[in-house]
Amino acid sequence: MKIFKIFVFLIFLAASAAAQTRPAQSPVVPPAQTAPAAQPAVAAPQPAPAELKGVPPQPKLAQPFTITFNVPLPDGVKAKELVYDAAAINAKDFSVLTSYTEQAGNTAEFTFRAVPFILGKTKFTAAWKLPDGGVIQAHSAELDIARVNTGIRSSDIVDIRKPITPVDIWFIILILTAAGLIAAAVIWWLMVRTKKAELESPTPPPDKRPSEIVARDRLAKLLASDLWDRKEYNLFYIELTDIFRAYLYSRFNIYTDPQTSAELLRAIKKSDAKNIYDEAVQFLNSADLVKFAESIPLIVDRDEDVKLLNAMIDATAVKVKVMTVGEGEDEHTA
Repeated sequence: MKIFKIFVFLIFLAASAAAQTRPAQSPVVPPAQTAPAAQPAVAAPQPAPAELKGVPPQPKLAQPFTITFNVPLPDGVKAKELVYDAAAINAKDFSVLTSYTEQAGNTAEFTFRAVPFILGKTKFTAAWKLPDGGVIQAHSAELDIARVNTGIRSSDIVDIRKPITPVDIWFIILILTAAGLIAAAVIWWLMVRTKKAELESPTPPPDKRPSEIVARDRLAKLLASDLWDRKEYNLFYIELTDIFRAYLYSRFNIYTDPQTSAELLRAIKKSDAKNIYDEAVQFLNSADLVKFAESIPLIVDRDEDVKLLNAMIDATAVKVKVMTVGEGEDEHTA
């Protein structure tokens, strides 16, 4: 029994020693519930660059040339959907005149017509925008711009005009003299023709009748015309006032043609016709209402204006004394 206890005690000591030599383990804690990490975005593949078609051209300074690029098209993109990026060109060296594109399978043939403005070696660059915002860049085309006269020999240059010979001054004088004679002949012929026309249609002799007789004759013809019946009131009053103006000119030498009504009235007031000034004011005001204000006169207005005109003529007409038989003779005649 004593041996059994000693054996158990030794086992216990061995177990304790083994426990002291084993490293301590942290308690197992269940992991917390966390959201799954976001997957990194997959970058869109970059479009393949465009390549020059054929060999580089050999342009000359300030002369147009063409250059074509093969532009690879992404899936679903048509050639007409390409948008050329004008900012991509080397603008200080080239100016693009025209550009166009054609579909060629999975590529687009994009052709430029451009003009170089620099000599020597330079690069022609180009780029296109895709509908999704991507950009297709072209490999730069190495160009060597030559002078325009490269290969031209001086013996090939000829004048495009013949040498200028001095002008013969006497020939010019002869031409001017002939032109002057022709012009003089034409002027003489026109003068003869005008004179002949004047002789064939002589002007009527001047009317030597008294001023009041002429004025009343014109007034009678005006009243007999159809101007009033055709409601040509403006023309009627123009003729009526012209009769008055012509009478004043013939009777009192008042120059009336370019004068307004106000100027004419001032002239009347300063002349020997000043005794009809009030009637003239009334007559001209009534006529101006029809001529300028387009007022439509009544028959009574017309008759009143005609009466005023006759009254002014009567008041200023030259009085001619009609002598009876025997008047003025000596009463003591035999």
